[in-house]
Amino acid sequence: MYISSTLGNIHIPDNIDFYQFIFRNCDQYYNRIALIDDDKEEAKSITYGELRDRIERCCSGLIRLGLQPKDVVMIRSPNCLEFVIGFFAVIAAGGIVTTCNPIFTEHELARQLNDSKPAYIITHESCINTVKKVNYSFRRKIVIGKPPIRDNSYQAMFDLINGKVNKAPRKFKVSPKSDVAVILYSSGTTGLPKGVMLSHYNLIADMVNFSHRDIGALNMDSEDECLLNVLPLFHVYGLVSILSFTLCNGRRLVLQSKFIHTKFLNAIQEYKVTKLLCVPAMVLFLAKSPLIDNYNLSSLTYISSGGAPVSSEIGEDLQKRLKLQTFNQGYGMTELGPLVVYAFLNSYKVGSVGKLVPNTDCKVINVDNGEAVGLNEVGELCFRGPQMMLGYINNPQATADTIDKNGWLHTGDIGYYDNEGNVFVIDRLKELIKFKGFQIAPAELEAILNDHQQIADSAVIGIPDETAGEVPKAYVVLRNSKDSLSAKDIIKYVAENVAWYKQLRGGVEFVQSIPKSASGKILRRVIRQNEKSRISSKL
Repeated sequence: MYISSTLGNIHIPDNIDFYQFIFRNCDQYYNRIALIDDDKEEAKSITYGELRDRIERCCSGLIRLGLQPKDVVMIRSPNCLEFVIGFFAVIAAGGIVTTCNPIFTEHELARQLNDSKPAYIITHESCINTVKKVNYSFRRKIVIGKPPIRDNSYQAMFDLINGKVNKAPRKFKVSPKSDVAVILYSSGTTGLPKGVMLSHYNLIADMVNFSHRDIGALNMDSEDECLLNVLPLFHVYGLVSILSFTLCNGRRLVLQSKFIHTKFLNAIQEYKVTKLLCVPAMVLFLAKSPLIDNYNLSSLTYISSGGAPVSSEIGEDLQKRLKLQTFNQGYGMTELGPLVVYAFLNSYKVGSVGKLVPNTDCKVINVDNGEAVGLNEVGELCFRGPQMMLGYINNPQATADTIDKNGWLHTGDIGYYDNEGNVFVIDRLKELIKFKGFQIAPAELEAILNDHQQIADSAVIGIPDETAGEVPKAYVVLRNSKDSLSAKDIIKYVAENVAWYKQLRGGVEFVQSIPKSASGKILRRVIRQNEKSRISSKL
């Protein structure tokens, strides 16, 4: 009892690596603008020919520095041209890229380093201080910007990009289906962030599926398509669904590193951006902000949202306000490469997240007994397809808990499908908190809270927030009820140990105990129900 994509199965190349696939038609687009870095003092544009040349120079430089096939390279940088060049250069050299949030604290960075074990790091100059604090030995450290003075352990990326090109640097063979291309971190359905291993074939499958004409994320007949990306390239949405997808199809992409309202709107106006792939916070801004009236956004024809649901009312408001031809939504997760469901052209059903992309199956299972259920019956959404991850690095148990013996990936999201193949997401089993498109693992915040000497136990859930989607709220049990530890103290303590988006914006509530199952697992659903009841009683 499952459904398959109404678009059927289409061919996915399995004899080519991800870098080769993205730039396979580069000669056709050679003089076309590929990227515009809008954060540069004078917006820096680069053609496809120039981009490929710099990638190959950087690839050659990395090999001269000793990079071997399957070596892991961490990239820790805000969005910029050099991020893109470094990413594809590592892939072209046969390496594996793991990305890292540039604002991570020393604690957060150390955990990811010890898990992914990169031999090299490409880091932005603004991130060097945190890298220096971590007790980790890299084979080489490469800096986007200026290396530290009198520190020979750092290599300027500028020198790699402007170096010589070896005519045949690729002395290795990639097995696209089994060789890992990227390790991206996700909290999955539970626990701490885990390294998602995506193969070259997984990523290529996502490109092929998303490029299908019936999906319509790009107008394949127009060379004037221009996209704008402010979503972080360390995340699968920005890296794969926007950057890689745009380059794969020879279109133009404007890069910004932060969602600054006026700068964002000015870029749409100046570069005549035609399409946006964004998150709900951006949709809400475009639908409601009075700033919109000060800019000419008439070039926009299409906006798609992902990361969390957008209400049909907000979607309709946005479409009317900007006179869009299309507003739609999609669904996926890092473990799914990320895309499995998307709204097709001319067949979007309001309230759904769309239909299955090609080569993809979906089933819904009863959350109590694991049995598959039928049309319009609610249960946990499960998917399988060629875009699905190989597994979690160094974590076979988490992999087995997520992908069952029949190859179905269990998402932790609750939903159903109808007789037309539309998929609906209505709730979730998984613990993940979604804040402005960022993932927050409650277990990570709980571990920090429980390390505090005055805290006996804690639980964290996401509570609704109109602007951000959700914000983390902590429920705390003190070791001694007479302790003077305040909510402000706890919020400050957490803020000192995590990136800005993980802070306890939902506040702190002191409780006598945390509800748990017989096996000791936190019953977050009970906490969420109590939170809803408490809010309702105040209304």
